[in-house]
Amino acid sequence: MEKASAIYPRDRTLAYLSILPSFLIILFLSFLPLLLVIRNSFLRINTGSLDGKFVGLKYYLYFLNDPSFQNAFVNSLIWTFGSVSLDMILGLGLALLLHQNFKFRGLARAAIISPYLMPSIVAITAWRFMMDDFTGIISSGLMKIGIIDTPIGWLSDMNWAMFAVILVSVWKLFPFIVIAVLGILQSIPTELYEAAKIDGAGPFRRFYKITLPFILPVFLLSSLLRAIWTFHKFDIILILTGGGPLDVTTTLPYFVYDAAFNNYRMGQASAAAILMLCILLVLLVTYLVLIKKVEKKS
Repeated sequence: MEKASAIYPRDRTLAYLSILPSFLIILFLSFLPLLLVIRNSFLRINTGSLDGKFVGLKYYLYFLNDPSFQNAFVNSLIWTFGSVSLDMILGLGLALLLHQNFKFRGLARAAIISPYLMPSIVAITAWRFMMDDFTGIISSGLMKIGIIDTPIGWLSDMNWAMFAVILVSVWKLFPFIVIAVLGILQSIPTELYEAAKIDGAGPFRRFYKITLPFILPVFLLSSLLRAIWTFHKFDIILILTGGGPLDVTTTLPYFVYDAAFNNYRMGQASAAAILMLCILLVLLVTYLVLIKKVEKKS
């Protein structure tokens, strides 16, 4: 025991020295850019330059009363809530289905997971062509079977644009929910279901009493991660609509991008990015509080 206790401090020092390079790399890659963005948010600075005039909280106060920023914030909430809610419903339903024994189950699992593995630029560009007003396969297919009479401007119509980008987001990322839920479903002991059947429990009661308590922590964690990714996801909207038409699909990430690289106002873009970070932190804290309440009740 004395020998082990004498070696322990040396081992602990070695452990700290081993993780130090990784810690420094993470610190450099994560916190240094954040500090730089915070610094730039207080300066009137153009993209491509690191020097500018100090303006204090001017940009923060401006954006809090800016209709364009408020519109982007509302769009971000719609985009996030629509994508995540449909993801969770579709992902849970398909995970429960794929957990059953049926012919070609392995092929079905591979087909459902494939959108998640496909490169985003390829998948989103394909959707853009399919949703074209006149030459897109979606509108032409709906017209051929008689559902619509004229082509729908999925990406150019203000009434359809947000729905279209949410649809593509759900198609691209719902397999993540399927994978997470399916993994926990396979860990549930089959003896529990067999005992419940003997006791006369039906499918809905077995789901409520056995399946739901097992999958709920993973389900809620997956929804949290999905909400974080969706809130600051950028590529789908950039490729499909470019924030249009008339800012209908302009979310906060695209708002920041537009300010920095289209209007060359890095100071304003930095301030908007910090406000976006603060909004996301508030939403996440609220979400975590709600998750804890749900877990306690369950």
